[in-house]
Amino acid sequence: MSYVALFDKDIISEQFGSEKLLDLLLDEGNYRIESSEVRITKKSIILRENEVHDYMYILKSGICGAWKDKHITIFLGGHDIIGMNNILANEQSTLTVTALTDVNAWKFSKEEVLKKLMNTQEGIFYLYNDVRLANKDLLNKNVLEMEDTEIRLLCSLLQLGKLYGSENRNIVKLPKIFTKKIISNYLNITETTMYIICKQLVDAGVLISGQPICINKNVAMDRIGMERLLY
Repeated sequence: MSYVALFDKDIISEQFGSEKLLDLLLDEGNYRIESSEVRITKKSIILRENEVHDYMYILKSGICGAWKDKHITIFLGGHDIIGMNNILANEQSTLTVTALTDVNAWKFSKEEVLKKLMNTQEGIFYLYNDVRLANKDLLNKNVLEMEDTEIRLLCSLLQLGKLYGSENRNIVKLPKIFTKKIISNYLNITETTMYIICKQLVDAGVLISGQPICINKNVAMDRIGMERLLY
């Protein structure tokens, strides 16, 4: 592949995503590195903010939350990468990452990963793609900040349902770990505000009362307005 072709964001996503990275790291051909499959139990801390960590992870299953100053900034699930954005040997983690469910993951020495990438002609593009995706997530979240709280909540619920939940007959069901408390933290709104808006949305037929959170997708999309929907 020519380097000119690599300057296309779709090619970057396709050729240098987490699945391709995993294939590269597990390939024992030109540069072998140690790897292991690990099971991380719910509530375990994988990385600690402001501490140097020795390993990075590629998630196979499960859901994690990434926190900054006790505020959850992003959720991570299958095929997402943990720790690559702080891959230098003496670099501290910018986030605390916690397993919200039991998690299965591939575990690698970040030092060995960096060496392998630097020994690969196009290795820098894996690092670039990881940064690009993180920036994209933050940008989408910042765009939603300009909307009113109800719109922010509905867009976020639909996006979380798309990434981690299930859908049956127009009802999007979120995993139980997405409680009102954790979502209010993620959106930086008070729990009281969260409960009031959810009550209003239940009355309007957008949400179904009870736990886990279930959304009537068609009603939610009509309420949001298609031109603003990040789904």
